[in-house]
Amino acid sequence: MRAVLIGLALLLAASPVWAQSDITPPPPPGPLTVGKPALQSTGATFKVSWEAVLDPPANVPVPVYRWTAGFNDGSGPLQGAVASTVLMLRLPYHASGASSGFVCVLAEDAAGNVSLGATCATLAIPARPTTTHTIDYREPTTKADGTPLQGLASLRLYWRVDDGPETVVTLPASSPTGGLVRSFVLTVPATSGTLSVTLTAVDVSGNESARTAPTTKVIGPAAGGE
Repeated sequence: MRAVLIGLALLLAASPVWAQSDITPPPPPGPLTVGKPALQSTGATFKVSWEAVLDPPANVPVPVYRWTAGFNDGSGPLQGAVASTVLMLRLPYHASGASSGFVCVLAEDAAGNVSLGATCATLAIPARPTTTHTIDYREPTTKADGTPLQGLASLRLYWRVDDGPETVVTLPASSPTGGLVRSFVLTVPATSGTLSVTLTAVDVSGNESARTAPTTKVIGPAAGGE
């Protein structure tokens, strides 16, 4: 009997002791720091940073941070994960112009436990940056056959930046006979690229002339806004 007890004691001593699973979630990140957005033609990029989260009980930094972001009206939701305490968050411009948004970050430890709460910050999302350009043009005075123009109704200005969508603006004529030199200030939602402009004339019956040859302008800091 003594030998059996000794053998059982040895067996128990040799049995592996399984480590208890980590089921404790890490704390949420501290306050988020949001930098001034960098503006591009299609969106704004925010630098979001925070202090490293230490996972108990070993107090080692968590390996993953999960984030969500979007506009406060519920549109444009985004989500992802980063392995550092810095997130370069890019949001598109809102269709309505300047808008407000949010970014939230939570911590995830090596066992997959996620912090019970997320830390959030508000985002002031600016309107899409624009430039203005003065278009000088002369109204036509003759028809395609060379006869005097008597029924000029408007001019149509077609513009696009690079290979983007084309937009048309209708410019009312000064008179049915035309002839005036006029200016139009065009606002373009772009701060770089090549602006291309063409014009047509439209008579009172709705007939539209052929387009003028395109006029182009390079948009950029060196070129200026006007």
